[in-house]
Amino acid sequence: MRTYFLRRLLHAIPLLIVLSVVLFLVVRAAPGGPLRLVVPRLYAWKSAKWLRSLTL
Repeated sequence: MRTYFLRRLLHAIPLLIVLSVVLFLVVRAAPGGPLRLVVPRLYAWKSAKWLRSLTL
């Protein structure tokens, strides 16, 4: 039983790394970058230059 648990745990680590990388790439590929998802739509076009000037 212990070997089964260790094997499952060792398979989960690379899976979490791959999922993290894929999620990172999907969020970065979104138009406007990840910051655009956080800023409310109330600012819309007024904050476009402001958003581009920010660095993460």
